[in-house]
Amino acid sequence: MRRVSCAELWAAAFAYYRALGLPENPKTLEDLQPLLEAQYFAFQLGNYSEATSLIYQLEKYLNPWGYWALNKELCEQVLPHLDRASQPYILQRIGFMYCGWGDWNQAETYYQQALDLAKAEKDQGLIAGLQGQLGDIERKRGNWDAAEQLYRQSLELRTELGDRSGIASTWGLLGDIEQYRGNWDAAERLYRQSLELRTELGDRWSVGVSNEGLALLARDRNNLELARQHYTIARDIYIQLGAVKAIEILDSNFDF
Repeated sequence: MRRVSCAELWAAAFAYYRALGLPENPKTLEDLQPLLEAQYFAFQLGNYSEATSLIYQLEKYLNPWGYWALNKELCEQVLPHLDRASQPYILQRIGFMYCGWGDWNQAETYYQQALDLAKAEKDQGLIAGLQGQLGDIERKRGNWDAAEQLYRQSLELRTELGDRSGIASTWGLLGDIEQYRGNWDAAERLYRQSLELRTELGDRWSVGVSNEGLALLARDRNNLELARQHYTIARDIYIQLGAVKAIEILDSNFDF
């Protein structure tokens, strides 16, 4: 009887788990197990393109559910095996996780590495995204002018590309800057522009983010009734999406 090689076993396991897919509405890490197993076996087979594609599918659940360390581990695993055009996307994701942990310096390092590669590849969409994320770091550091400059560079490029989702996101971020500066009318105008476009695009997560921003703005203006309305909309969306970390952050800013 012929012995079955490890590669053949891995290929069979990959095909099995890939065929299983996900349940219709995954809620737990256990629900993601088929894709996690498929990603593992794709990596073992040296199919790094498929392994990376599966990371992109998994992150839609891992990040909102708070499994950042697991996502970072998967990204770091594939990074050395990717070509120059693919590496900046993974570097960007690792930077995002460091940013979520509050390690601005590490996040900046990964974002800048990704930006340098994206510029070398002339990947305009990725350049715009990374400019925005570097703006996020300056915003979190309290460097409003530096953050605004990066956001406006990103907005200009996104507008040229017709990236409506990116435009909506950048309007919201510029609204954050105006809110921090105390320019509440300007902040509200930007938040509502962002919310309108995000609603039109059907992006539920981003609609929640816009409502969270409007809730914080109404709170700062001492309009607690309006703050509660936007807070409730944002929280309901986060609950529907299973975004545990987002709910924790939202609740920490309100005492209704």
